[in-house]
Amino acid sequence: MSLTWFNNILLPGLVKPAQGKWVAITVGNEAGSWSFSEEWKEHAATDQQRTWDMTAAERLVRFFDETRTTADSIRDLIVLDAGSGNGQLSRAIAETGAKVVGIDRQPHLPAGTDNVQFVQGDFDHPPFLPASFDIIIANGSIHHTKNTLRSFRSLADLVKPGGRLYVFVYKKQKGWRSFMLWWLDLFRFFISRSGPRIQRVCVAIITQFFFTLSRIRKGGNSKRSKEEIRINIYDAFTPRYRHYHEPGQVREWFLDNGFNEPVITLANDAYGFGMLGVKISR
Repeated sequence: MSLTWFNNILLPGLVKPAQGKWVAITVGNEAGSWSFSEEWKEHAATDQQRTWDMTAAERLVRFFDETRTTADSIRDLIVLDAGSGNGQLSRAIAETGAKVVGIDRQPHLPAGTDNVQFVQGDFDHPPFLPASFDIIIANGSIHHTKNTLRSFRSLADLVKPGGRLYVFVYKKQKGWRSFMLWWLDLFRFFISRSGPRIQRVCVAIITQFFFTLSRIRKGGNSKRSKEEIRINIYDAFTPRYRHYHEPGQVREWFLDNGFNEPVITLANDAYGFGMLGVKISR
């Protein structure tokens, strides 16, 4: 396995090999109980082929839309999937010919190959040299860290001049959605601070409720399996942090961190938005 490209972007001495992946020494002992640990453990155990209601091929198409790239344009580029989860998207991007690093704090990461490596690591202390990546995608991840802006700045430093940074974050809601999220966050506050055993019980109860409801109702949710619903419930109720932001706020983050005027490339999501910026070449 030739990993010269990967070794060339690492800060010396900050990662160690572990069962086909890498572990950053900045990850503390609590990483095994991190918010998404049980979620991705469940996903791997049930061998699911769909993530967020999409196959790997569908997620790859969305990646191209979000970053305004193509398979040809990213060949041989170095991409960071910040919050790679089960690694499904990271591996799909690598199959186009790009070199990909998937980083996630939870330990249930797949083994790497020549074109894709996985690091159990922290966004706020990434073990990579500045300006190492041509493209960074943080799709629904930085709003689950302790401080979204701090995580954004950390990732922005890793983008090469002329490189791209894409982030998807939850947006602030109004009306009935705001009321619904208030209750979700109240339950999440207590569930996320419980141990894995209590979390599993809570997730099982909520999953059964929504699974039964989905079979009564007609529409997209009725097509989900119980396993797919369970993963979504884990994602909604077990993260320790869940922040909401406005497009104007995130725009300022891009401008303040050396990017050209960013654009919203995903606006039709009910609960969030995706924004893309290109780093200014100096």
